[in-house]
Amino acid sequence: MRRFVRGGVVLVGALALAGCGGGGGDDGPAPLALGQSAVIGFQDTNANATTKIEVTVLAVRQGTVAELEAAGFNLDDDEKDVQPYYVDAKYKNTGDQAVGKTDHIDLVDTKGDDIGSTIVIALGDEPFAKCPADSDGDLAPGAEHQHCSLFLVPNGRTVEKVKATDYTVKDLPAVYWSIT
Repeated sequence: MRRFVRGGVVLVGALALAGCGGGGGDDGPAPLALGQSAVIGFQDTNANATTKIEVTVLAVRQGTVAELEAAGFNLDDDEKDVQPYYVDAKYKNTGDQAVGKTDHIDLVDTKGDDIGSTIVIALGDEPFAKCPADSDGDLAPGAEHQHCSLFLVPNGRTVEKVKATDYTVKDLPAVYWSIT
């Protein structure tokens, strides 16, 4: 059995850290294209380590609630009124400290509001083939890994960009990738 834990649930905590490089906000440069990379600062508070991560957003794919249910996810009624998105990204540690593997991105809708990824807890099941997540272990300096982040976007919201934010430098603009 699989179970969704929404990103805002305190039990697990949100893991949305990311961006510096290609803008796309109202004041920044144009968003990057899918496949382009940007380097962001990343602070792993669990490991008490700060490093640089090169983020490459590879693809943004729409899924279906039926796919999730067919894969064994248990969805509450309010979780069925969503549009699943799968965001494939590559992360490379270009710094000098190991940090935990995690996703470093959010989606942004056409109103400019962030949509955080959904934390998935799989209890002994096979990985979700449509969106395999690789978040076990550390990302050593020079190492890279690919990760798929699952987003449950409420129906009625239109996704426009992927966002990465660098939280290691105060007031540094985020990096955006256009998905259109």
